[in-house]
Amino acid sequence: MAKISQADRVLAYMKAGGTLTSLEALKLFGIISFPKRICELEKRGFKFKRTSEPFTNEYGKGYYLRYELDGN
Repeated sequence: MAKISQADRVLAYMKAGGTLTSLEALKLFGIISFPKRICELEKRGFKFKRTSEPFTNEYGKGYYLRYELDGN
């Protein structure tokens, strides 16, 4: 049986309409280096929309990125 790469799992999830953050990719797929998987897919010609989402924690304000497949 062929092993499905982490990048291909992300791609299938996003083709089905899903969006992901790094934390969600870790929880759903066990992917620690999520931005690297996005870069691998971009090298294969896929485009992604990145949306900044703000958060506040005990250290102050920040943001994280939500990735979405963009028109592929």
